[in-house]
Amino acid sequence: MRQTLLRMATCVACLCVFVLFPHHAAHAADPLTAAHYEFALKRFLSAVDETYPYFDLKGIRADWEACKKELLQKVKTCRSRGAFYALIFEAGRRLRVTDFTLVDSAGKSRYPELPYYPGVTFLPAVNGKVVVASMLPEEEYEYGHTLRPGSIVLTIDGENARQFLERAATGMWEAGGWFSSPQRARALAYHVPFHGKKGARHRLTVLTDGQRDTVKLRNKHQVKTWQMHHRASVDLLPDGLKEKDGWFYGTLESGFGYMYLRKLERGGLERFDKALAELADTRGLILDLRGDYVAQADMVKRLDKRNGPTKGLPYFGGELVVLIDAGTAGVCEVLVRDLVLRADAHLIGSRSGGAYSVYDTFWHFPYRLGGAALPTSPPDACKQVGLDGQPIEYNGIAPHVTVEVVPEELARGIDSAIARAEEYLTEKTGQPPGR
Repeated sequence: MRQTLLRMATCVACLCVFVLFPHHAAHAADPLTAAHYEFALKRFLSAVDETYPYFDLKGIRADWEACKKELLQKVKTCRSRGAFYALIFEAGRRLRVTDFTLVDSAGKSRYPELPYYPGVTFLPAVNGKVVVASMLPEEEYEYGHTLRPGSIVLTIDGENARQFLERAATGMWEAGGWFSSPQRARALAYHVPFHGKKGARHRLTVLTDGQRDTVKLRNKHQVKTWQMHHRASVDLLPDGLKEKDGWFYGTLESGFGYMYLRKLERGGLERFDKALAELADTRGLILDLRGDYVAQADMVKRLDKRNGPTKGLPYFGGELVVLIDAGTAGVCEVLVRDLVLRADAHLIGSRSGGAYSVYDTFWHFPYRLGGAALPTSPPDACKQVGLDGQPIEYNGIAPHVTVEVVPEELARGIDSAIARAEEYLTEKTGQPPGR
C-alpha cells in the first residue's frame, strides 16, 4: 500500500509541474524530432544510472550497458511518441522490476503490449514432473478428460517438459521482463506458459489416469496481466470456508484453522479480527499468503508470541504455518519475515517473490512527454532485509520446507501445500485429524 501511495503522490506532483511550469518544456502541440526524443531518452537513462539501486544485486549491470547502447541507436530513427514510449518500456523490462509506471503526455498510464498464451497453466511437481494446474473454461470444454488438473505433462515439443519450462524460465530472466527475481520469472513461465505471439503452437505428450495422449496447444488467449495477481500455486480452496470479498477462512476437517487472505485494505483488519476470534480455540492455524496480496503490519500484533497479546485485540498464540510462493510479494514479504521472528511461524511452499522496492521518485521527460516511476535507493534498510540478512528485493524469503505439487493429490482436488501444513500441525500439536 505504501508503494502505491508513494507512486500516486509522486505522479500527481510531477504532473502538476507540467501544468504549473510550462516553460520547462515545449508546447504539447509542437512537432518533435528524433533529436528531441534522443535528448529525452538520454536524460532518462542518466537518471536511472544515478538512482537505480539493484544493478549489482540482480547481476544486470552488463546487460543494462548493452541495453543503453541499443536504445540510443534506435532512438535516432524515432519519429513518434508511441515509438519513444516503446523504448522506455524496453528500458524498464531490462531493469527487471515488477511495477513500472509510465505516464504519457496526456497524463494517462500506458502499458506494454500483452502477449498471448494457450489458456493452460502448469506447475512444477514432485520428482521432476510437470502437471496441468488449471485451464480456462473454454479449454476445459475442448480437452475434457484428456487434459485436466493433475494430468502429467511428459514432453513439450519433443523435449522433457520440466527441462523445457526451466530453460524457458532461465531465458526469460536473462532477457528481462516485468518480474523482480528469477523465481517470479519461473512462476510466470509455468503459470502463463508459451506466452508470446498469437497463434504460436506447441505439442504436448500428457499422461492422464495412465492414458498417454498427444495434445496440440495454440496461443489464442491474451494475457490479462504480467504481474502475479493470482496464486502462483494451485488455486484449490478447502470446502466449507466462509467467504467475504474473495477472502476465505474457516476450520478444516483436520480441525485446524485456515485463512486465505487477499487484499486487507479497507476493513481488512476488522475482517481479520473477526476470523481470528472465531478460530481462537484451534490449536493450529494455516495462514495462506500465496498470491498477490497487500498486508498490514498490525496483523503481527494479533499473533505475536514474543510480546504476547495486545489489550483490546484478538489474539492467537497457537502453532502457526504460513504458506508462501513467488506470488507472495511486496509488503507481504515483510509480514512473512515478522511472523517468523515474532510468531514463530513455520513457512511452507516456495521462495517468495523478492519484489519489495520503494518507488519514491517520478522522473519526468522534457517536451511534456510524461514520465516514469522506478525504484530508487531504499530509505530504510531494515525493512528491506529478509531472514537471512539479505535484501528482500530479488532474494525473497525461503520457506522452511519447500513443497511441490503431488499429481495424485491435485487430481483429487487436494492442495499439496495445505496437506503438508496439516501434517506439520498434527505432528507439532499432537492433535489427531478431525474436529
